[in-house]
Amino acid sequence: MKKFILSALLLGFLTVNGAMAQTWQVGYPNTEDITATFADGTLTISGTGDMQNWLNTIEVWRGHATRSNIHTVIVEEGVTSIGNFAFFFCDGLTSVTIPASVTHIGTQAFSMTGLTSITLGSGVATLGNFVFLGSSNLTSIDVAPDNPNISLIDGVLFNKDQTVLILYSENKSGTSYIIPNSVETIGNTAFSNNRNLTSVTISNSVTTIGISAFSGSALTSVTIGGSVTTIGDWAFLNCTALRSIVSLNPVPPAVSANAFNNVNRELVTLYVVSDEALALYQNAEVWQDFLNIQVLETSNVDVVNVSKIQIFPNPVLDSFQIGGITENTLVKIIDTNGRIVLQQMVSPNEQISVGHLSVGMYFVQVNGETVKIVKR
Repeated sequence: MKKFILSALLLGFLTVNGAMAQTWQVGYPNTEDITATFADGTLTISGTGDMQNWLNTIEVWRGHATRSNIHTVIVEEGVTSIGNFAFFFCDGLTSVTIPASVTHIGTQAFSMTGLTSITLGSGVATLGNFVFLGSSNLTSIDVAPDNPNISLIDGVLFNKDQTVLILYSENKSGTSYIIPNSVETIGNTAFSNNRNLTSVTISNSVTTIGISAFSGSALTSVTIGGSVTTIGDWAFLNCTALRSIVSLNPVPPAVSANAFNNVNRELVTLYVVSDEALALYQNAEVWQDFLNIQVLETSNVDVVNVSKIQIFPNPVLDSFQIGGITENTLVKIIDTNGRIVLQQMVSPNEQISVGHLSVGMYFVQVNGETVKIVKR
């Protein structure tokens, strides 16, 4: 494991293209393996191996004046990692080049910078926590097409097989997000500090919510899938706007004591799936601190007795068919929060695909009538 190095070693000054340049040795474990050279607004990182990790940026690049004057960072081929806090608070930084040799970008490496976009090279496999925290101008994160470790779907970073959600940028637009069914783990700090999202639905494929996964976001409601068993430290820290939590697991997930720190548990309504679940949550550590725990009701969906409309099969796996319709008809599928998750025109005998939906209960509205279905 790398040791944290509190400061880089100032080597002196060079002349680069006639201009005075500052240089530092910033390699690890041998400081001389990596050299950082600053001249004319550009900081060039060159050499072979890993950069040092820092605990903070106080001594990196020798103070605020130099940091603010760094506009471009060029990491040359041969460098294999970008250290923790490497460019933290380089508020003038707008452009960075990351080569294929870099496999890891450290914690808060580009936090509080002026970056507007970044492309992760083909070798990047892992990102530390809060890599881009507070970089309010960053609206575009891309991945080299030949990267075998990371995939990008609609601006969201996943591992290659989409079982781990790595990063949902804090500046990504959109107010709601449904986590794909492939995801099993929501990574540490994945949604941290996103101020646009108000609603997140966590699919039933997810089992683990990582450390600080949603900390500091603007969420007002979250639906936790029925397979979630672990919620990490500070997962919802400072989610002060949170007012509704739906937990579809009848057994309370194991949750860190600090997972909901600075969430007003007097104002949040916690919805559970049954009377039996209600008793368990009311007696479970952390969950019992929510003062308003209720069994999930469907009062926001008008359910009526249906004689003409039939759904088969029901329960549903990947698709179903509606009986009783004789012409093209608008069909809506609504989740238990009253949100429309699918809406399409359906012809008689047409199969409706729902394989992408999370496991759980839904309502199908057809011709003013509503039918309850169960997705398995």
